[in-house]
Amino acid sequence: MKRLFFCLALLVSSFLVQAQFMKFAEGPVFPVPGQGFVKLLQLKDYTTIYFHVSSDTIRVQVYEPKYRARTEETLVPAYGQLEAGSVAGIFEENGDAVLMITDAKKTGTVLYRLVVDGKTGKLKDEKQLVALKKNPGKKNPKATGTEAAEIAVRRDPVSENYAVAMFRPFESDTSKRVEIVLYNKDNKEINRGTYIAPTEKYKYIQFLDMIITGEKVSGILYGYNIDPATTAKTGDLILATLNKGQNSIAFTELDYSNDLQLENAAARMDPGTKRILLVSYAKLNSETDKYKTFAGYIDLDLKKLVGNEALGFSDKFKTKYADATGNKSGYAGIPQNVFIQADGSFSVAYEEVETYTKDADKFTVIRNPAVVTYNRDLQVQDNSFVVADQLLQGVMLGTFYQSARDILGQYLLNGNEFKSSYYINDGHNSFILFNDRDENMRNTGSGKTAQFKVMDDADAFYVNLKANDIAPLRKYMFGKPAEGENHHPVIFNVSDYDNANNILVTLFWDKAGTHPGYKLVWLQP
Repeated sequence: MKRLFFCLALLVSSFLVQAQFMKFAEGPVFPVPGQGFVKLLQLKDYTTIYFHVSSDTIRVQVYEPKYRARTEETLVPAYGQLEAGSVAGIFEENGDAVLMITDAKKTGTVLYRLVVDGKTGKLKDEKQLVALKKNPGKKNPKATGTEAAEIAVRRDPVSENYAVAMFRPFESDTSKRVEIVLYNKDNKEINRGTYIAPTEKYKYIQFLDMIITGEKVSGILYGYNIDPATTAKTGDLILATLNKGQNSIAFTELDYSNDLQLENAAARMDPGTKRILLVSYAKLNSETDKYKTFAGYIDLDLKKLVGNEALGFSDKFKTKYADATGNKSGYAGIPQNVFIQADGSFSVAYEEVETYTKDADKFTVIRNPAVVTYNRDLQVQDNSFVVADQLLQGVMLGTFYQSARDILGQYLLNGNEFKSSYYINDGHNSFILFNDRDENMRNTGSGKTAQFKVMDDADAFYVNLKANDIAPLRKYMFGKPAEGENHHPVIFNVSDYDNANNILVTLFWDKAGTHPGYKLVWLQP
């Protein structure tokens, strides 16, 4: 009731941004941050926290439930200067924020856990959780993907327990290759297990995802070997289970087709069936250089992969896409994120991705984001796409990078943080949010798209994914800029969407005034 009264009070003074989105609060402008990881986090008590993790400090801004008040802290962790720092996860635990920071040192990878007070932004606790020695010897250059995650962190939103998984792909002692530690919401260790293999079967172990349900951890791995003559991978999908009270991890090989060379996957728990939905991207041996997206269900009681069929698009989608883009060879989107609904249906966010190098620099082109919703039988219920073309410099992105971004946050570099797309579903409506050049608003439906490279004329747009509207029209999120007025781009990639209260908090680039910078804005679809 208190929450309802507060929202109504805010809405009295709010203004309508578009017919679909309402901006009801905003924070003060602050200077544009330098390089580092940025993430927004909405806590259960409606506090919002902004984090900027750099190589030696962590900037924290705490916005109270009234949204406008802000407490600022600059934390100087005891770990000092990170050599090659990254973020393994930022999430809420017991009213505070937990930051999992990794550092890929020359001697190996270290994981630090920092607990930040959810009300003051001050550092409550700092601890080194993991120190993995560097893999000895030369790594096989053909073993792409095997070193992608030496340390992985996942959290159960129900129990608030979280797990840290450690992978040592080239450890000669197989009993030390995989280790999982489970923590409760008080950040206390409640279980630890290792995998003890009687024989060596896989040279490479790739982490895919991990699901925590209370005091049970279900890791999804890919164990495989590489044929030195063909570089083809042969292996098995593995369910790694750590049960309550046990100190060993049980490995169960799942029936993943031998015709598939798995590249990456994302897992989600289906609350209705208590099965794990696994969406994977794999190369087919029977079709030269052909990749497809697959989906199946892992039955935790039977320890079996049920189904695993190729996912597709409707015929109307294919026709509309060809008409809108002029590309008759078909939509080539790869999976980037997975969202499961209460009724068991699930949505997969796709993007067409092209990567290349030029003059020793890396580039990624992202085109035509799409969202497809499937039922439990893996049949298409609805599908939509947006015509877009975005260039990112200094990075090479692949499958499921958006899923990883939800956990890690967004790295600020070369303006890449303004690129990509963001999907939300409020239970009744769903939306794709993105920035694009203003001129593409006028080109909608023409098949001609100007590539979005720099921020000079970029604005924030959204499309409402209504049923049977395959190519919905885009709309300005903050209104069409008047002649001579500043454009309004948003860093959607750092956003946090509170589905229970239907509140999206994101980062707005405010170019107006004598001191342009960023500010938080709170929106309701």
